[in-house]
Amino acid sequence: MAAQHGRTCAYAICHSLLNQKAAITPVYANTCFSFVAESHAMHVASVHHYSEANKTMEPVKVTGGVSAAPSQEEVPLAFAWQMPFG
Repeated sequence: MAAQHGRTCAYAICHSLLNQKAAITPVYANTCFSFVAESHAMHVASVHHYSEANKTMEPVKVTGGVSAAPSQEEVPLAFAWQMPFG
């Protein structure tokens, strides 16, 4: 999510420097994996959108989620998430 926030900030700064209004309604997706044991991992995922009415990022309903329990099946996913360019 940090990289997504950074891109949104850069977009807004560039438009500000050009005296232009930044027309954005960002949507951010986030997934994190955690090893809870050597052979078990879990994840948490969420999607947020900008609410013009509330002037803040808010979770999108019925998206994201959390692992029901630690599992061996999520270990390869956790390794892939941990080292996306490796």
